[in-house]
Amino acid sequence: MIGIELVKNKSSYECLSYENITDLVHTFTQKGLIVYPFFNEPRTTGIHLFPPFIITMEETKEILHIIKKVFDRTIY
Repeated sequence: MIGIELVKNKSSYECLSYENITDLVHTFTQKGLIVYPFFNEPRTTGIHLFPPFIITMEETKEILHIIKKVFDRTIY
């Protein structure tokens, strides 16, 4: 399991809204990557990834490419 914490503001650690997290999950799904949200406001918000135990370097690069593409296009 890999957890990625997501915040609106790095200095204040303001959590993303539930709607923001839901939109991100939907966007990742549209791009072909299944992620699971976590939302524990006011402490933390983000996504979980559950890659397989056996994964190729090519598959890892594709996952990272999708994550980078989604984050580059998403601003909250």
